[in-house]
Amino acid sequence: MTKITPLLTVFVCLCLMLGTVSPAIASNTQQTSSVEIIYQNKTGKDIRIHLVGPVDLWRTVPSGRSKADLPMGRYEYSYWDCGEEQTGIFVLKKKGTVLKFETCKNTTAAGNPNEVEIFIQNKSGATVRIHLTGTKDLWLNIATGKNKITLPKGIYQYSYVDCATEQSGTFRVKKKGNTLKLDKCKASTGNNATGDIQVFYQNKTGGVVRINLVGPNTVWLTLPAGKTKGELPAGTYQYSYQNCGETVEGRFIVKKKGNTLKLTKCKTEKNDGKTVKVVINNQTWGTLTIYLTGPENYTFYLGTGKTNIDVSSGKYQYTVYGCGTSLAGIKNFRGGKSQWQFWCQ
Repeated sequence: MTKITPLLTVFVCLCLMLGTVSPAIASNTQQTSSVEIIYQNKTGKDIRIHLVGPVDLWRTVPSGRSKADLPMGRYEYSYWDCGEEQTGIFVLKKKGTVLKFETCKNTTAAGNPNEVEIFIQNKSGATVRIHLTGTKDLWLNIATGKNKITLPKGIYQYSYVDCATEQSGTFRVKKKGNTLKLDKCKASTGNNATGDIQVFYQNKTGGVVRINLVGPNTVWLTLPAGKTKGELPAGTYQYSYQNCGETVEGRFIVKKKGNTLKLTKCKTEKNDGKTVKVVINNQTWGTLTIYLTGPENYTFYLGTGKTNIDVSSGKYQYTVYGCGTSLAGIKNFRGGKSQWQFWCQ
């Protein structure tokens, strides 16, 4: 997960400002309705997919069968699996469509002779985002259990966050393959050399959360949805993270017998079944990331210029990242069409 760090300078302050465009400047771009798409993920693990079409967005598709709504139209997609980038095109029509992600074919015998099949054994108890640097430089989402991927032979440096710290090491991909083991955190009782205690993070937000804990230690953690184990020195911590369109703050006490920090999901309004067509005009100097939480949850990654999206009507809490900073607030989408403009100042 890419860390977003505010950009600070003595001479320039770049702030993200939000404005409303007059209805007289309404876009004449043709809008399309959202229809259901079914993801059939047979890879055996969660995958991170990039869709480019009527909307430009990233989605985490869980293993198995899942559903989502997207505006109709032609999409190009890409994701990382089987040791390389997988790409394709599909057209989403009125009756919807099924997008399938197949398991990797064993290419060690007849495929690229420089690539071999390896396994990553994740015993950490939660999905791990791992960075491999070597013959190839790549990021992988590794589900719990045994994961099979294909990599070019060579020596790799790996790193990932677990047990409240960055874990790193060296891994050699041999001719006959190899297995990289990601072990679970060692349980602590407070009597070890560092005094660290085993804690749990229960992330019920429905998405990945980047949380900051300040106390006896200061740490940043990337928490996947579900239950994650970690270790912290005993004491009182102040925590903060972005969710529900605002900064969530609180206090977490790490006791001798451990404790569980719960990250709750947002309270949402009832979906009235109506759809609002939104024209987002990105006049910043780069990509915008927009998180909407309300009757539905949305994530949009938008380039510069105008982009047309459809959202369920209602009140949303939003968080927008751009211009090297972030903006949070509440926006009410009502009626048939809405416009939203962003710029750096």
